[in-house]
Amino acid sequence: MFISALFAVGLLRTVSGNVFLQRSEFGSVGDVIDGHILVQLEEAMGSEHRVATESRMKSITEALSPIFVALPKNITGRVGPASARYALHRLFVQRHGWQVKGLAANGETWDAAHPSSAFADKVSSGVRAMFDDRLGSAGLSLHELAVFAATLEHLIHSEAMTRLKSAYNLCGHEPMQALKRRKADELIQTYMAIYVTGLNATSTAESTMRHFVKNIRKFYPGWSHTLTFLDDLQHEVVGDRPVYEFSDITDVVEEAGERFGRFQNQECLDLKKSLLTLEESNGSGRVRLADFYNSALNGGQWQFAESVEFLRQLGALDESDGSNLRVLIPNYLNAPSNCIASSAYYGVCCIDECE
Repeated sequence: MFISALFAVGLLRTVSGNVFLQRSEFGSVGDVIDGHILVQLEEAMGSEHRVATESRMKSITEALSPIFVALPKNITGRVGPASARYALHRLFVQRHGWQVKGLAANGETWDAAHPSSAFADKVSSGVRAMFDDRLGSAGLSLHELAVFAATLEHLIHSEAMTRLKSAYNLCGHEPMQALKRRKADELIQTYMAIYVTGLNATSTAESTMRHFVKNIRKFYPGWSHTLTFLDDLQHEVVGDRPVYEFSDITDVVEEAGERFGRFQNQECLDLKKSLLTLEESNGSGRVRLADFYNSALNGGQWQFAESVEFLRQLGALDESDGSNLRVLIPNYLNAPSNCIASSAYYGVCCIDECE
């Protein structure tokens, strides 16, 4: 169901556990690879990328530092693939509420994939190898881990600019054009509608995007709250200006993407609260299926309408007693289908209370 895919995922840990980091990730420690990593990135991705990456380094390093200190390291004080993946996942969850694809474990062990998979196909094999080679031999220092995170954030920012260009086109404005406040509001709201529906700005037909933007309240019932979020954000970032320059608009949409996960988490808290009021017994973490459906029919909880088969596929159905099927609250909240697939790089999901 498309609408259910637009709602955020859970605050509780799933019933099935995850294997945490091993104490030692290296069979042996290789030599540090020659060459400053920022210099190598500049050679591969250009000077503009380096400038953008360096502008993010200070805040990212400060956020990563306490996570990095707590991780297992090799004898040179560097982290390997599993620790790096875990640290980067924690960083983006805490910083933005993003579940980055390739970093979030989703039931895997942390060493099941290399962190560079988060880049998907958006960078060259040489850039991925730059990080993979370090991780496979000497490991990553705090500085190198921060470079990785800053590089990924800049790629996500570039994606946002592509989305903004599509919003300009849908609104009938020239890209980079300054706009009067009312038209700027319309543009930013169009951008946000594309974002929350997860439409791919480069491959989705213009007619399809127009359809979803026009009917956004139908596809995304939380839209009125999102408009309040945008209004508050614009007032904070730009103020009450009669005309928005292009730089003002880009500041707003970038901040919207970076803060929306935290804002959206309030809906997660409300969803959790609703499920806990239906809990079969205090602390059971389960809701009787009959109560689950009754709340949709008579209690105004319209989102609790998934079929038995769908709940089973999610791993959210307790069938241990065939006469009394129950919904597993943590698994229901954490179902991947409930994330907002806002980006090619990440989904906006509920923030795990343990993270």
